[in-house]
Amino acid sequence: MINNNYTINDAKNWAYNQLINTNNLNYKNEIKWFLCDVLECNDVFLSLHKNTVMTQSQNRLFSDYILERKSGKPFQYILGYSTFYGRDFIVNSDVLIPRPESEIIIENIIKYSALDSML
Repeated sequence: MINNNYTINDAKNWAYNQLINTNNLNYKNEIKWFLCDVLECNDVFLSLHKNTVMTQSQNRLFSDYILERKSGKPFQYILGYSTFYGRDFIVNSDVLIPRPESEIIIENIIKYSALDSML
């Protein structure tokens, strides 16, 4: 993918073609999140600047992210962090990735603890 003239839209299309045949059902969002990480921007910027040319280092990093994801490496391990209960935590292959279901458990504990204190 490394090309000095790749735009954000070109990068999205390339990544889409790389990940479309994987078992990853969330690949479209992950492409957007990877781009936001690489470009240090938000998704609104991506939408408004589709024709912005990415630097060679941005292309290389994005390409590395996509190829790692294509090989099956978890999204959070590629980025190096995972958001859990509103906070970012550093993760790597030595750490379990926080699951969204765990947030539900914490919310229920807090809810039921509050009810117990009212009784």
